[in-house]
Amino acid sequence: MADDDSTCNYDDKDSFNAHASQLYAQGYSCYYFGDDCAMRTGKTTVNIDGDNFSLYFGKYGSSKGTGKVGEEDKKYYNSGKLMSAGGDEKFLVVYS
Repeated sequence: MADDDSTCNYDDKDSFNAHASQLYAQGYSCYYFGDDCAMRTGKTTVNIDGDNFSLYFGKYGSSKGTGKVGEEDKKYYNSGKLMSAGGDEKFLVVYS
């Protein structure tokens, strides 16, 4: 479970980007529960520590609520998080 423990490999944006594929390969899935404690599905934007993140979670079947891994609407998601190049970059290498 994610928290503010800095020893976790997913506790900030850079660590999450670097380790999400590894955690997924080990069988972990990401879910998001809103302030109302309801599991989110589909596309959503979440503000974490002042930064907005675009996320996508499965809508149906066994993948309902799980963070999308792969392409959705011509965009690439890793464990639910939209992957994008930084402001100084024109592209981002994505390992899947």
